[in-house]
Amino acid sequence: MRANLKAHLCVLCLFLQVLVLLGVREFETEALAEQVSISNGSIARKRRLSQVAFKQEIAEAKNNKDRLKRTFEMSMQELVVKGQIQGAQNSINFSHFNWQLNSTSAGQCMTIHEGSMKIVCRLASHPSVALVSVMRGSGKGLLDEEIGLLRSIRKLGIRTVAFHKTVLEVPHFNQNSETEVAAAYLVQYLDRETCFFYEEGEPETEDYFAEPMRKLKLLDSDDGDWAMNRDVIQTLNHKCADSSTCRSNFMQDLTMIVKAMLETHRRIVDFQGVLGKDGHFYVADPLKLRYVRAVNRYMLSGVYTYSDHPQRQNKPKKAAFVEGLGMDLGVFVPDVDIGGLLQDIRSSDSDSE
Repeated sequence: MRANLKAHLCVLCLFLQVLVLLGVREFETEALAEQVSISNGSIARKRRLSQVAFKQEIAEAKNNKDRLKRTFEMSMQELVVKGQIQGAQNSINFSHFNWQLNSTSAGQCMTIHEGSMKIVCRLASHPSVALVSVMRGSGKGLLDEEIGLLRSIRKLGIRTVAFHKTVLEVPHFNQNSETEVAAAYLVQYLDRETCFFYEEGEPETEDYFAEPMRKLKLLDSDDGDWAMNRDVIQTLNHKCADSSTCRSNFMQDLTMIVKAMLETHRRIVDFQGVLGKDGHFYVADPLKLRYVRAVNRYMLSGVYTYSDHPQRQNKPKKAAFVEGLGMDLGVFVPDVDIGGLLQDIRSSDSDSE
């Protein structure tokens, strides 16, 4: 009897050992499966992150390629003009420059703009080149800054008038100036054959006004003129020899300007330039770059007629380029005030606490 009981106990112990071993094996299997699952999940997450990063790298590379291509195209188009600018630089003795040019004097340039700060004249020997100088003082610091700003804008892929980076010294245009010598530099000049002039009033009347420079309105805070926006739209739609190409060229330039604002959060103060007969817009005489908090459809009232967040709809006189030309930008612009949205989220979170 006792021997049988002992035998049964041995069998029971052996059975329990088998169960324990099976349990351990099952636990180890489940643990291993969980580790494999976690590992697979990590690999999947890493793969997804890699795909996102790869796509971002492709997009960035494409943007850089487009920017380099555009810079190259601008350089090729300006090669002839820059050759003329360099020719003027080399052939004219600017230390004895004669500002006057009229029917009774053999001057070297014709005044095309005389403002409170600067004077611009078109060279007689090189009609596609203009000389820019100052009305007061030496102007060296002012023109150094202006040339530096033009170079910075061009590096962003934005089209500007061609210019020479060397600052010259010329006899002062203003004979009453406290200095006899003033700083100057050479820039591309676009005449009626190469650009569309902005005109007001009837020709041959005292109210008539014609000017190659246009001060456009992109942001509400810009100093531009809505009338000039409307005139650009009217000109590109109806006065260009090839309206489709002109509108496309203008929107390419506008895209690069908006893209630069999106990437740098800076805008061109005193945004103005010349509208070429090919539709391209050449930025000229910028004042400075200024920080802008957010760039979205709401703020770009001169680019988009409508926005949803916040809601805005331009009045008819406030002509916007996207709707006016029937073409969209080549860059995505958010239709929401991201900065304001984040501020609202933070405020709601603090209220809930």
